[in-house]
Amino acid sequence: MTKVVVPQMKKQKEGLIIMINSGAGLHVKAERSIYTATKWAITGVTKALQDELHKYGISVTGLYPRKMTPSMRVNGEKNNTWPALKISKLSEIIEYIISFDNDIVFTSIEVKHQNT
Repeated sequence: MTKVVVPQMKKQKEGLIIMINSGAGLHVKAERSIYTATKWAITGVTKALQDELHKYGISVTGLYPRKMTPSMRVNGEKNNTWPALKISKLSEIIEYIISFDNDIVFTSIEVKHQNT
């Protein structure tokens, strides 16, 4: 996606890219090495884009939600028995980020449910 939008943002000399990753892009957990590695790769791309694009007026925010309320079903039942961040709350955070003027940059935001 960034490959498509960055050229236009460079022409405009402004833009905001929000890279939605996972808390695993900042923290490690035993028995999840491959998953963690993929998320750290996204963190690396996010930080590289921040460094590469700021001179064009383009901001890049890394958004790292931790445990989310799943929409999947396990054994035919909706699996949302644990305290977790609701997707609607994540969308409110995104609205908050984009509400700021271009001179304010959120480089990294980690968010989780209070009880996790």
